[in-house]
Amino acid sequence: MKIKLVMDLLYNVIMDIFKKFPSIIVIEKNISCKKINKKTPLIKYAKKLAKFRNYFKDYFVDAKSVTIKGTTKYLTNIKDNKKKIMYLVYYKKKIIGQYGVHQWDKGYIGLDGAMRISKEGTKNLFYDIQKIILYLLKKNIPTCSPVIICHKKNLTALKLHKKFKFKKINDKTKLKFFENYIISKKNKVSEFYIKEYII
Repeated sequence: MKIKLVMDLLYNVIMDIFKKFPSIIVIEKNISCKKINKKTPLIKYAKKLAKFRNYFKDYFVDAKSVTIKGTTKYLTNIKDNKKKIMYLVYYKKKIIGQYGVHQWDKGYIGLDGAMRISKEGTKNLFYDIQKIILYLLKKNIPTCSPVIICHKKNLTALKLHKKFKFKKINDKTKLKFFENYIISKKNKVSEFYIKEYII
């Protein structure tokens, strides 16, 4: 009973802390990250995102092809989803990618939905974004150790995460949770790295 109470409290605290994440993050001149809101032009972006998502689908845990309609719905639903934050990455006024944070069951936090659909912007764009996101997590949820699930053939992502020294998950319950997620999507656990960042 006490354990459930603690988990319920942690769940509510995390939900409240997500609200404290800024609506806009300025990376540098002409580059910023903005939370999805009612005014975000999702349809145009969804077309490009669906195209790139399908091209790289084998790198995702859920490797099914997506549609423009389904992608638009996915992005739209994030606006009202208290378990997710999705920042769209802008170069000047053009959307060039996205980066998200996901609260899983049991209070686990995952870095989620990182995707770049354009070569515009700096070479180290996602390094700079991830550095800020990890800082915000440390500031607002200091007890969490955010998780990444990365396909072993996704060399670009692996290179990025290596810079932050993600480590093997020692908590067997936590590791099993993410392994079961991969299996539920009819994928092989052996094809993915599941690691966490010790804040």
